[in-house]
Amino acid sequence: KIRIGLALWRGSCLLPDILPSFIDKYPNIEVCITEGKSNFLVSELLTEKLDFAVMNLPTNMDFSKLTYDTIMQEQI
Repeated sequence: KIRIGLALWRGSCLLPDILPSFIDKYPNIEVCITEGKSNFLVSELLTEKLDFAVMNLPTNMDFSKLTYDTIMQEQI
């Protein structure tokens, strides 16, 4: 079982390209998706309700208790 958190609109952009291939390759892994705003996803990570999240990193939040990598940067 893997628990993934996604920013609200990221799921509709990322999952159609990634999820079918992942499920084909790893059919015995249950994928649980949670969508939400960054502050909610951070809370879920800190309480270990999520294994990882794909989201924007707001500059006003403290990420010192989390390990993270920048996947990409984009201008909005």
